[in-house]
Amino acid sequence: MAFLPQGTTLGKLEPIEVYEFYDQPLLFSCRNASGSIFLAVSIDENDDFETWLYVSMSPNRFRNVRSGAIDLHDAFADAEDGIVYEVRTSYDVAGEVNVRNIPSHGLSQEI
Repeated sequence: MAFLPQGTTLGKLEPIEVYEFYDQPLLFSCRNASGSIFLAVSIDENDDFETWLYVSMSPNRFRNVRSGAIDLHDAFADAEDGIVYEVRTSYDVAGEVNVRNIPSHGLSQEI
């Protein structure tokens, strides 16, 4: 799946569900081979790259996000581990992917 980053510290990702779609998934959940669950949202795109935010969550928190008990903003801004991953994927031929850890309390209100 082209929208899933490969070869990163997030591991080998497989989609679980897609919640928003426009030409590609924009908001979706996925899990890696070791069973960690992530919620991912597209936050920026330009001619050179696209940027996503990924947040890891426990199965219980994932159920709470899916049911609406935890809203989308809080799922990222109040991450269980306190970390959100910014994943920037280049559109060039090499398809370079950079992952940066961001403290969840440092996210802006627009996200």
